Amino acid sequence: MTFKYLLCDLDNTLYSEASGMLNHIDGRIDSFIEQKLSLAKDEIAKLRNDYWRKYGTTLSGLMIHHQIKPDEYIQFAYAINVAEFLKSDPILANILNRIELPKAIFSNSPREYIQKVLEVLGLESCFSKIYDIRFCHYAGKPNLSSYRSVIEDLGIEPEECILIDDNLANIQAAEKIGIIPVYLNRDPQHSTKWEIHEIYDLGEIVRELIQGKISA
Repeated sequence: MTFKYLLCDLDNTLYSEASGMLNHIDGRIDSFIEQKLSLAKDEIAKLRNDYWRKYGTTLSGLMIHHQIKPDEYIQFAYAINVAEFLKSDPILANILNRIELPKAIFSNSPREYIQKVLEVLGLESCFSKIYDIRFCHYAGKPNLSSYRSVIEDLGIEPEECILIDDNLANIQAAEKIGIIPVYLNRDPQHSTKWEIHEIYDLGEIVRELIQGKISA
């Protein structure tokens, strides 16, 4: 097996969920929905869960059913100071730089936020491409169309690509189209063929896949 690209999820993958940043963004999304649709908190939770199951993202459901403008949603949800939650991670930067594959971000977040996160983490030079929610026409992961669009843009076959992601649904979708998925697994109730428990183990498992020490 010859690999040509490493795709990396961003949120709660390249930084710890313990930072609380994604939870903060989720709170802002709830506030946006409350303002726009005048829903109670329990109704918001149900709506978001329904839209995630049907469309992959809350935003897609809001666009389809409530004619919400995506840029308005994005500007509100991601109006945060990333530096309040994250700091530079030179250890991860060194690990990524030692992986002998070109790397891209594949995220359901918007590009401007992704760029800020990478800047604060000190990882911006590690990635040659960014695939964000706009690139995926607001569908995002785990919609299979989004994975296919990324693979087509990279000009490779799915099996020539490795994906690291902390979301099991995203991992399962990647595997369906032939991408080699590495699960950043923090849930002891689930297990996958290729998984790590800390992002700092990424270099080791990618090298093992490249060298054929573990079967892809």
